[in-house]
Order: sequence, then C-alpha cells, then structure tokens
Amino acid sequence: MRADQASPTLGRRGAPPLSIPSRDRKLPTVTVLPKPRSAILGRIVTPTTWPSRRVWALTAGLLTIGTAVSTILAAVTLEMLMQRPSGGGSMTTMLPGSTYATATVMKVCLGTGFITVAAWILGGMWRRSAAPAPARGLAVWGLASIAIVVATPWIGAVGAVGAQAFADTGSGLALGDLPGISRTAVFVQLAVLFAGAVSAAASLAKHERPRLVALLGLAISAVLIGMFWHLRFYAHGFDQDTWAPR
Repeated sequence: MRADQASPTLGRRGAPPLSIPSRDRKLPTVTVLPKPRSAILGRIVTPTTWPSRRVWALTAGLLTIGTAVSTILAAVTLEMLMQRPSGGGSMTTMLPGSTYATATVMKVCLGTGFITVAAWILGGMWRRSAAPAPARGLAVWGLASIAIVVATPWIGAVGAVGAQAFADTGSGLALGDLPGISRTAVFVQLAVLFAGAVSAAASLAKHERPRLVALLGLAISAVLIGMFWHLRFYAHGFDQDTWAPR
C-alpha cells in the first residue's frame, strides 16, 4: 500500500487511527429537567438588579417614622420656643406659610414612604427563593439626601425661632411680625431641600449602590421645591383661606 493512501483505520503520515462510530452504537441520551423556581427567580432578580434590603429598610423608616418625628418636633419647637403675641392662638395657625409648607413635606414624604414600605415587603416575598445578594456598603450620600428632606419641617421651625430674635424689638412679638418670620422659615426649608438635592447628586456622582435611593431623594427634593415655588408659601400675606396673594 502506498504511503499517500489512507487506511480505513490509519490517517495519513502515521496519524493516530480514526475511530469510526458504528451505526449500531447508541448515543447517550440527555434528559433536560425543568429548572426549579429558585433558579428562575435567581435569573430575574440578580444581586446587581435588586438593591440591598438593609438600605431600603432604612429608606422606608426615614420616610415614615422619621417624617412623623420631624413634624412632631417642629410643632413642639414652635409652641415652646416661639413667643406668643397677645391675642394670638396656636403658633402653627399664626405661621400659615410655614405650616402649609411643613404639611406639604409631610404628605409627600409619608406617601412616598408607604409606597417604599410596600415595595420593600413585596420585594422580600419575591426574592425569598432567589440567591442571596452579596453584602454591599450603605449608600451614605443617598440616605443622607432622604434624611435631610425628612428633617425639613423641624429645621424650618428652628429657623422660625431664630428669625424671631431679629424681629423682637424688646416689647415682644407683634402679629405684624409673624408674616416675615413665616417667610423666613419657608426659605430655610427651601435651602434644606436644595441641600438634599445636592446630597443626592453627590451620591450619583460617587456611583453609590443602590442608585435608586439617590434618584428617589433627588425626585422628592425636586418635587417639593417645585411645589414650594408654585404654591408660593413664601409670599407676603399668605393665608390658609385666601391662599397666596396673586
């Protein structure tokens, strides 16, 4: 046999023999089993797409419990530290612009907080069978933006207490001094909301995870700033009955 001719069992130039499968040989069968529910959920809810439950628990707690505590502290601060003009009633009724601004912050934060709590609970039920996510650090700047916004009512009340020191002429506060104090408190609240937006932007710039916390803080700050300017809580002569003068 010539060297350049191939043999049925030998390759050319001394190559290793080729194994030719027989027609009677049966190929191994592969049984495809259905994927368990945990594996399917693990593909849908991955550690990179589902944020840390600890961060969302803190976010929900700040928006609900933190908002309630801040609002109560604001009312207590005004009633205990503000001088009551003669013939006046409750301080919350004599500072309508600041009071309505505080109520707006409370409604937005509490509404968002309840939605966050519901999403946190439903997300925990959905992810119960999924693979656990790796430990991540806290989104410090993102959580700080939420905390700053939540503290807006109390910081505004502290601003009103500070403003009365400049309005007091020695004979006590008069009813005519209260609109200016209320206006100052509203501008203090606006400054706090801008600080919350800056903190959220810093979180996004630092690429903190989960990014959705910073986006939530930025959205709340932006919505409240827009409502403050649209409803004109800072306007001179703001009244809860006639609303802001036009």
